[in-house]
Amino acid sequence: MSMQTAVARSIALLKWSYGIALVVIGLDKALQINLITFWPKYISPLAHTVIPVSDFIFTAVLGTAEVVVGILLLFFWTRYMAYVVIVVLAIIAVDLIDLGLYDIAARDVLLALGALVLSWLVQAEESARV
Repeated sequence: MSMQTAVARSIALLKWSYGIALVVIGLDKALQINLITFWPKYISPLAHTVIPVSDFIFTAVLGTAEVVVGILLLFFWTRYMAYVVIVVLAIIAVDLIDLGLYDIAARDVLLALGALVLSWLVQAEESARV
């Protein structure tokens, strides 16, 4: 397999994995379906202090934002949306640490690093085209 093929496949895998996950999880939150989990249990006291709104509003807005980021990542600005994903995951990790959920926070930090790799791969592929 050539380097170009490996990079293209890696980009596609990461892009579709992150994009679909963001859309599905975001819809679950935004529509208050809570099929994946009961999302309000992951809102820490710190988050409520910083953004003093109800759990319903908090999860609806966050879920809607995740859907938008997922769609933009998939179809428009993969490289730049990957950085937005990193920021979102870092904020979620801080929230989870505040709740004492260190294992889930560690997972989200690793997911953020994967998003960073996605951005780097897209940048490398764009540079190779020039």
